[in-house]
Amino acid sequence: MRVRDIQKISQDDLANKREGWALFTLDDGTIAIQRLDDPQSCGDDFPEEPVFKNDLAAIRFVSRQAKKGSARHKRAMRFHGKIY
Repeated sequence: MRVRDIQKISQDDLANKREGWALFTLDDGTIAIQRLDDPQSCGDDFPEEPVFKNDLAAIRFVSRQAKKGSARHKRAMRFHGKIY
């Protein structure tokens, strides 16, 4: 992963979390889109309950937004499932 990519992902993180999902690095090094299980841990202005039913629902949401042309969501889809 390039430094520029890491910086962009970091900038995207708050916006992603406000939508109820984020990019996480799993134990095996894979980057995955997952729902926020505890959105309130991000701050008081976040929802009390998860926005999405499960991780798959979050992935589908991000995929739909990417297909609509969102650069931020396209970036997330590009990293989802990759090992770094």
